[in-house]
Formats: sequence, C-alpha cells, structure tokens
Amino acid sequence: MDIMTVDSATVYTPVEQERILEFRKKVQDIVEEDSEKGEDSYLIRWLRARNLDVKKAEEMLRASVEWRRENRVDGIIEREPIPHELAQEAPIAWCGNTVEGLPIFLCPMGRHDMRKFVEMYGMDRCERIHIVNMEKITQLLKESGKQQGKSITQIVEIVDFEGYVVPMVK
Repeated sequence: MDIMTVDSATVYTPVEQERILEFRKKVQDIVEEDSEKGEDSYLIRWLRARNLDVKKAEEMLRASVEWRRENRVDGIIEREPIPHELAQEAPIAWCGNTVEGLPIFLCPMGRHDMRKFVEMYGMDRCERIHIVNMEKITQLLKESGKQQGKSITQIVEIVDFEGYVVPMVK
C-alpha cells in the first residue's frame, strides 16, 4: 500500500492562492528587501497562522520583522556562539529526515539542567541562546530545502522529558 502525502508548504487552495497575491501586495516593502520573503511558501505560513486573514497576517509579519530588528536577530549565530558547556550538556540534535524530507530533531529536556544554566548565564543570555538555536534550525530548513529542491517549512521534534525538573527562577 502506497501512502501519499501532500506537501502543504507548496500546495495551495484557490483561496490561499488569492490571499497570497493580496498579502504580497500589502507587504511589498518587506518582500522587496529579501527575495526569500517574497516566496509563496514564506507568505503562506503567515497567512495560515492567522486563518488566511490578510490584515492579521500583515500585522504579525510586521511585528516579527520589527522584533527581529530590535533584538538584532540577523547574524546572531555568528555574533553569539552557544557556550561549549551548554552545547555539551543541553544538546539539540538533528537526527536526519522523515520520508517526506522534514528534519527530525531530538531534544533530551530531562538532561537539561535549566536552573544551572539560568544561574550561570542569566535569563537574558539563556533567551538569546534559544534564539540562536531557533535560527540554526531555520538555517537547516533552508539548506535542506535547497538540497531537496522544495520548500521545507516544518520540523519533527522529539522531546524527552524523562527526569525534567521545572526550574525555579527568582
């Protein structure tokens, strides 16, 4: 028996196609800055996140662009490397791809001593490290998509909570 999957990142309904065109016009100033942001696969993520409401998707995208600017997210991987000890003790591992080509990540949260890391680095630095990790995952999605010749916009994350303790932050 063959299992057929639909690549929701590149298959759009007629309504979605219509909304993508409308949305692209509304955010033209943003998509002109970065050709990748003008791709349908990028725009549909914002639209789907807001149930195809163009106005809400525009507000969300603009807020995201502003947050990234204010928090100096572009280039963060190069500027703010993850401390070696943290990378060793709190790994997030890429384990390969699903049959559909989605990257699979393993996060052994039960092994992460979050209290220790917050005490060592402070909450602000821990938040920055999380941003670095998310940017690395985004980078991997782009690279994986280029290798597969399609847009990859989703991941599969396996999170192991065995032994996890909720950190108490002052």
